[in-house]
Amino acid sequence: MASIFSHLESQLPSYAVPKSIIPISHLPLTASGEVDTEALGRSYGVLRLGEVGRGYGNPDAAEMGAAGGRWTEVEEVILAAVTSVVASRSPQTPPITIKPNTPFSALGIDSIAAIGLVRRLREAGVKVDV
Repeated sequence: MASIFSHLESQLPSYAVPKSIIPISHLPLTASGEVDTEALGRSYGVLRLGEVGRGYGNPDAAEMGAAGGRWTEVEEVILAAVTSVVASRSPQTPPITIKPNTPFSALGIDSIAAIGLVRRLREAGVKVDV
């Protein structure tokens, strides 16, 4: 996997390099022979939180912020708040790597949890518009 990420990093701008790769055995096809993108999306959606990127993540991605460099101070505050909300909702879930592009839905953050996240961010001094 490291060689795949190295190749991608040499060919693409940092924001376009995937943070993880999920290997699949085949591409699902529609009846007309086209790639079934809905089936691909459903397959991704059924992965458990800790499975996404496990063993297939970019080793540098966990250290990278949204702009491809190191996490900024604000990103660190946001990461701490998100981690706290995720842990409070699923205390039995093993620790996971949260990246700048990790969807809230993949973390189990619904609209109610998002309200708590906004509260935590505001308490930490981050301006959040809702």
